Amino acid sequence: MKDRLIEDWLTRINERGYESSFCQILLSQGYQILRCGHSPTEHGKDVLAISPDGAVCAYQLKSGDFSQADVGKHHAQLTMLVETRPIYPGLPASFEYRVFFVTTGEFKDPAVSLIRELNEGWQHRKLPKLTLIGGRQLLADFIKLSSDFWPVEAPEVRRFRELYLVDGRGDFDINQFSKFLCELFRDVKSGLDLERRAAAANLFCSYLLGDFYKHSDHWSIIQGWTICAAQIAWAGLSGKHPEKHWLESSKIAKDAALAALREIGAEVLQERAFDVRDRELDEYTRTRNTCALAAACCWQLINSRTNISSSDFQATLALVQNYLQKGRLLFWGEGALSQFLMFFWMLEGGGNQVPANSLLMALIKAVSEKNTRDSQNPLETPYTLPDEFLEKLFGGPQEPASPRRIAVESYSLFPMVILAVRRDLRAPLEEIWRQITDVALAWFRPDAPEDSLLWRCEKGKEYSQSFARPQSWKELQAFVTQDDQERVPSVLRDDFSFALLFSLVFQHRTQLSLIKHLDNAFFNR
Repeated sequence: MKDRLIEDWLTRINERGYESSFCQILLSQGYQILRCGHSPTEHGKDVLAISPDGAVCAYQLKSGDFSQADVGKHHAQLTMLVETRPIYPGLPASFEYRVFFVTTGEFKDPAVSLIRELNEGWQHRKLPKLTLIGGRQLLADFIKLSSDFWPVEAPEVRRFRELYLVDGRGDFDINQFSKFLCELFRDVKSGLDLERRAAAANLFCSYLLGDFYKHSDHWSIIQGWTICAAQIAWAGLSGKHPEKHWLESSKIAKDAALAALREIGAEVLQERAFDVRDRELDEYTRTRNTCALAAACCWQLINSRTNISSSDFQATLALVQNYLQKGRLLFWGEGALSQFLMFFWMLEGGGNQVPANSLLMALIKAVSEKNTRDSQNPLETPYTLPDEFLEKLFGGPQEPASPRRIAVESYSLFPMVILAVRRDLRAPLEEIWRQITDVALAWFRPDAPEDSLLWRCEKGKEYSQSFARPQSWKELQAFVTQDDQERVPSVLRDDFSFALLFSLVFQHRTQLSLIKHLDNAFFNR
């Protein structure tokens, strides 16, 4: 059954959908991955790696069967692949260069014959020979790498089947997906065992996201790969395993998420990208705008950290300013904090400190008004996802009302106030301090810092307190300078792009220590 499922996946996937799993195959064979993913500067080289014997290997990935006409269609890309040697930081001045043409289908005989003749010409000019890798070889490699970790118990099989049999358009079940990955990493016995499980996790992630690639559901792809990268990192850190057994696999998953993030960043800049194509209720439209534009801002903040003058950064910044001014973004719940932080840092990065401060204070005021202790209509907690918020708003399935009123708290107010203190916004805070002190402040702290990498953390404690009335300004400033970096997992401290991506996806883990860590990167640039 598993062989047929992988074969079915290979016949339906496009090249972007299997590039990460292909890199995982290379990694398992001892290759060092230098670059993975399509980009405008790839020059025919979708994957760049160093082989165990030190050769630099470049791969062009395609999907489906290849005929002679298809080879002609892609001749320019093949020529760039063969004739342009890669430039990459750290490569020696001279190296053996090998090139490969990969497809999920098969190369037809006329195509093989044409490639053979092209190789004759290239080799006559002292250029590398183009090696073909077809679907049968890929299938064997994928089966071999994941064969030991297929779900066998009934609940796991059912979960995997439900995750695989999706439409691929907005129906990604993030909770079931995270449970599936948790089961995969249960009872890791050694570093080598972790290495194999991490490889299998990336392959399974590719299988389960296949239809989302088919329909260009970039947000679901971002969520899936980010959770996979975090789960692998958690297994490595919690088990104190050497990084050589897990870090590269985690990076492959992270890079796949970043590739999808880049796609959203490009899409939002297309003409009329936010136009309503059908009848929509306004809350739906504004929530969709918020999620899409926050993802685009996340990409720009990562990609343009040292170049805020880039045209794409400025165009995205203009969208943020326009949509905030027109009220086309929605703070739909406390989970939206991670998204509005992207807008906030984007405004600051573009030199718009006053609008950034105004946005921050408006959010503080809104949360203070909505989440007072006796509120009858508080904001959704950070554990509520955007789709769940919309389901509740538009009359989706509701849980039975609790006979007791649930205590109202805020998870987002404390970090926002600390950000305001850092920017010396004492006067505007004093104006609404009475409202702020009427809100119970809540946060969750995992027992171990690395446990915050889990989508669902079972080991930790909920805390609650309130600001004092009156409150010492020096005490608030002390929170700003307090070093709590040890609460941020090392994999996030050491990798800014992963930390920002993680914050966007893991909205319920975007709390004070991580926010301060990210704000340090922006505030000090």
